[in-house]
Amino acid sequence: HEIKKIYQSRLRYTGLRHFSIDRGYGLAHNPALNITQLKQGKGDGFAPWLPDNIDLAMANLTGIARTAFCVAYFTGQRSADILTMKWTDIAGDEVHVVQEKTGAEIWVPLHPDLQAELAVTERRGKTIIAAELLRADGQRSATAGQPLSKDAFKKYWERERKRLGLSGDQYENTLHGLRKNATINLLEAGCTNSQVKAITGHSTDVMVNLYSKRVNQRRQAREAMDKVVRFDKTASENG
Repeated sequence: HEIKKIYQSRLRYTGLRHFSIDRGYGLAHNPALNITQLKQGKGDGFAPWLPDNIDLAMANLTGIARTAFCVAYFTGQRSADILTMKWTDIAGDEVHVVQEKTGAEIWVPLHPDLQAELAVTERRGKTIIAAELLRADGQRSATAGQPLSKDAFKKYWERERKRLGLSGDQYENTLHGLRKNATINLLEAGCTNSQVKAITGHSTDVMVNLYSKRVNQRRQAREAMDKVVRFDKTASENG
């Protein structure tokens, strides 16, 4: 999204420079022309986690990384919103979120597994994801209980990913990738696009439709294979 904004700005600037050059204002050339376009990674963004990796993380992640994983997987929220989520945002079996990116205000019901996880999570500060109280030497940390910045959280997250062998590349096994898993889980459960967006806060159907196609393809492929298996079984029984 940021790269797209940069090139939109470049196009506007190019047009303005052409306007001024044609009228004899300012520079005699346009510095915005012929800028090489930046590479944008693999083009498909952060990948959803593989089922085996989710099972591995669910069984073995600890501490701050575990809490963040569970909140991301069961609520489908963006990492920025997870890091600022407060204990007081929870009311009954729902959590209130005002999404940083869009400003959308949503209430997300808490999955029973997430409720159980949060019930045993240490409340170190105002935010659910908060700095450890003690340093490695057992002394109280200067940042004890404070909200974690993106960089501070990354240290906890990367340490746990490495311990479990989940590092991968920069697009794999990420906190944001779990948002995609949450979207897929909702679609596989039979939720409509509107119901999915009510949980994740997606503002359009674009991303939801992308994963809906994948989910429908897998479902239809399984149904097709089931028909083949039943057909072969019936043919075998009938000789």
